[in-house]
Amino acid sequence: MESAGEWVREARKAKGISIERLSAETRVHVDALRAIEEDRYEIFPAAAYAVGHLRSCARVLGLDEEELLRRYRAEVGEKAEEEEQLWGNDVEEPRAKRRSLLLPILGILAIALAAAAYLYLKRFRG
Repeated sequence: MESAGEWVREARKAKGISIERLSAETRVHVDALRAIEEDRYEIFPAAAYAVGHLRSCARVLGLDEEELLRRYRAEVGEKAEEEEQLWGNDVEEPRAKRRSLLLPILGILAIALAAAAYLYLKRFRG
């Protein structure tokens, strides 16, 4: 069975797409695409980058994304799945929760300030 990178390279060549054109269509740098085609995933700072680039390649080349990722994970092992979880959406979740609390807190503060200003003006001007 072909590796993930070999499958990407063979699909690209079969469609007659240059690596430069694939780069333009996927918005993945040519050097990163070459690394993928050569199965050199260690150049990526985290597995999430490789996974994202592989997904982009699969979409443009018409490959089965899940099969491509299965091949990739079989090559790199369990470490990649652990890194994907660390760099995935779980990282953004606490920030989103803080943002969701910010608006109600600001609303309560605005109401409190308006009430204080009203009472101040009523007491000293009225």
